Amino acid sequence: MKIAKKKKRKIINEKNSETFLVISTLFIICTILSNVLCSKIISIFGMTCTAGILIFPISYIIGDVLTEVYGYKKAQRTIFYGFAFNLFATLIFLVAIKLPYPSFWENQEAFSIILGNTFRVYIASVLGYLIGGFSNSFIMHYIKNNTKIKFLWFRTIISTIIGEGLDTVIFLTISFFGIYSNNQLLLMILYQWLFKTLYETIFTPLTYLTINKIRKLEGIKNE
Repeated sequence: MKIAKKKKRKIINEKNSETFLVISTLFIICTILSNVLCSKIISIFGMTCTAGILIFPISYIIGDVLTEVYGYKKAQRTIFYGFAFNLFATLIFLVAIKLPYPSFWENQEAFSIILGNTFRVYIASVLGYLIGGFSNSFIMHYIKNNTKIKFLWFRTIISTIIGEGLDTVIFLTISFFGIYSNNQLLLMILYQWLFKTLYETIFTPLTYLTINKIRKLEGIKNE
């Protein structure tokens, strides 16, 4: 009986279940949308950030869920897929900008401003998430498997502080260096990092519920 259960769990872990597919798709959508949204600069209570903060932290929460439920390797695979589809979207945007347009089309400049910076943003996103995203997943995985600290909230918050910090510095510096003043850029980095960290800290109970729900759906026991 135990052998049968182990085999069933192994099959679930090796195959891409429907739940895993949905979560991975949501992750990819979040990474693409966040790159487009970062073209808009917003101000919340006097703090200057990009509109990408509305959705990008969700990708880190999803990364925590993927790492915790499916393991570090599957989380890595999803991140790589996110990069690939993000590149595809970026190239399509650039082609669309370059295509000829009729004289009555008056929104070319606005269209170019919003989507024309996406390749630079894509490079910034790749480098930022390669370091920040993988750091987030690795720290989650390392603390769980190499220390006596088994609290999920501790793993998610510590990994977020480090991962989001690295990602924010790299992403905003590459995306906006030379566009905004150094003081504005430093403030954006600080505010965005604090907001992202606070975002995931507040949503830690939801992360708990999501992980437990997915484990139940996949037939994986809570650890």
